[in-house]
Amino acid sequence: VELAQIEPPHERGALQTSCYLARALGACAGAVLTGFCLNSFAYGGSWAWGLSFGQFAALLALLCALMAAAAPLLLHEPSNPFAPPRCVAVLCGMPPVEGRKHVPSAAEVSLKAYGIAAWRLLCSRACLYVVLYQLLSGVIGGIGSPPRALGK
Repeated sequence: VELAQIEPPHERGALQTSCYLARALGACAGAVLTGFCLNSFAYGGSWAWGLSFGQFAALLALLCALMAAAAPLLLHEPSNPFAPPRCVAVLCGMPPVEGRKHVPSAAEVSLKAYGIAAWRLLCSRACLYVVLYQLLSGVIGGIGSPPRALGK
């Protein structure tokens, strides 16, 4: 949220909204895929057909391979690959790239300055909330009822 505030006013929050939308759609697609493919009698479901665990894992691996192959085609790098990201530039005390006449090269941004910027980011409240969410969502989201006993 804090880093989104340094975006231009007409773009503010667009990237964050897109990321949340992609995450929510991915979670819905995963739930639907699991619900349809693993709802056979073997897993306590009510359908006569379904995928085995190995087939389901292969399907997920295929989807991951497709995404890895599509990433180079869909992702576009900036014209200057050595320009630091906006958040690193701000955390290092440099003005945003748009307002600069000279874009620093990778050699001009020292490892120490980059490490300090990364540590500041890790110590920020926004990063703390992300880490807490990642830790607690697995614990709380994993609470559920045990599957129905097989062979009844």
